[in-house]
Amino acid sequence: MKHALSALTMGAVIVGLGGLCLGETVDNPAYGSWAKFKPETMIQMKVTADFGGNKTVQTMTTTLKEVTAEKVVLEVKVSMETGGQKIDMPPQTQEIPAKIEKQEPPADAPKPKVSEGTEKVTVPAGEFDCKKTTTEMEVQGTKTVSTAWTCDSVPGMLVKTESKMAQGSSTSELVKMDVKE
Repeated sequence: MKHALSALTMGAVIVGLGGLCLGETVDNPAYGSWAKFKPETMIQMKVTADFGGNKTVQTMTTTLKEVTAEKVVLEVKVSMETGGQKIDMPPQTQEIPAKIEKQEPPADAPKPKVSEGTEKVTVPAGEFDCKKTTTEMEVQGTKTVSTAWTCDSVPGMLVKTESKMAQGSSTSELVKMDVKE
């Protein structure tokens, strides 16, 4: 009986692990947006937010540290100003895998209204021909409108964002870019 229970337990573990291994993997767009660049390539984004009268300004500097067939490694440094104080956060390492498990949104998830186009955008880092994606969504009575401008020639692809809701707004823009050859 003891061996039968052990066999059943092992069988359940193997079936469970088998289910994990059978998940479909797809190329990770975040990996692809960095992997084509050489280490020490750097971008700097400025994020300004105002929610409920609380204003913050963040400067995020992201540097590509390593590129392999399996992952890219980024170093992210954040400096934040809020309430008259400046806070420098310690650098964080972020690993982005080349493959991710394919995910489908839940059937009952809110369906956003999405519009796409192209637009030339000027930010402190320069002028870029971008893909523009605007998303409108309402969740629990709160409407959010977000627009993102992306460009394949920018590490991480993000050039600019704007997001607005009743509680406030935020913007981000590429202020510096140093692509290593």
